[in-house]
Amino acid sequence: MESITVNPFLELRDINDLTEYLKIPPKAMYDVLSDSQSSYRTFEIPKKKGGTRLIEAPVGSLKKVQRLLNYHLQLVYQHCRPECAHGFISNFKKAHATRNIVTNAKAHVGANHVLNIDLGNFFHSVDIWKVKEVFMSYPFYYGNDLASYIAILTTYNDRLPMGAPTSPVVANFASFMLDRKLMRFAENNNIVYTRYADDLTFSTKQEIKATHLQDIMEIIRSEKFLLNDKKTRLSRKSSCQTVTGLKVNEKVNVDRRFVRSIRGMLHTWQKYGRARAAMRNTSEQQFVNIVKGKLDFLAMVRGTKDELYEKLRMRYDYLIQYGY
Repeated sequence: MESITVNPFLELRDINDLTEYLKIPPKAMYDVLSDSQSSYRTFEIPKKKGGTRLIEAPVGSLKKVQRLLNYHLQLVYQHCRPECAHGFISNFKKAHATRNIVTNAKAHVGANHVLNIDLGNFFHSVDIWKVKEVFMSYPFYYGNDLASYIAILTTYNDRLPMGAPTSPVVANFASFMLDRKLMRFAENNNIVYTRYADDLTFSTKQEIKATHLQDIMEIIRSEKFLLNDKKTRLSRKSSCQTVTGLKVNEKVNVDRRFVRSIRGMLHTWQKYGRARAAMRNTSEQQFVNIVKGKLDFLAMVRGTKDELYEKLRMRYDYLIQYGY
């Protein structure tokens, strides 16, 4: 493994070091550890395509500790992140290039074949033993006790919870060997590989064969991750190729329906006013925020100098300026 920039967080040796480093009183840390499994609020939220998703959100002091841990873990991950990883990466100090769904999709533009694979139950498939293993191996190499304490602080019901500040970055560390193996496989087969959270994408100018898919699935299983077979998809250049929701046939772009939704909202806003435009499901301010969020996303994908974005943004600014 390559060396990474010296980070004091990697020099911790026991729970006392961790407590001091995070500037948490020892008694407070003991209370957090003791109450960690009772410090979650669980609820369900609807999924876009039906069904519900279980959210397990930490509360109180545990949430504060996890936020501190997330900050320091993200700093470590930035220095040892595999080139293929694009998701769940916070760039706090702007010292590294931004990684997001656009950079993830851009790697696959113009490919003849694009293979999309989804990992099932991504967070929940990372159990407490795997989390402990994360902190006992590269780049941490913590001892058994400290790794166990951090595993307790970051898991709920013996697995990563969906809703904890630390779950995304810990899941990235837990995927470290998966990424390494798939990068090696991709390089040996002239394939491009990227991962955005639980979305794995493979593309090539040549052909993705059945044997390639078998090898990929074997690597995934060897790292004890689950496959969501319903979301495995192979698309050719003659069809619409998408990566993390973005089109990649010729360039990274949003779907036409996304643009139509912005135009429709702006049209309704200008014709009837924001109050009537928003009256169905949201407040006026929420409606405005949704439109702005869609415009910001369009700018992120196509760029702020893009002609389409500029036209839509001018319409938005006009409606804001004249109080529609």
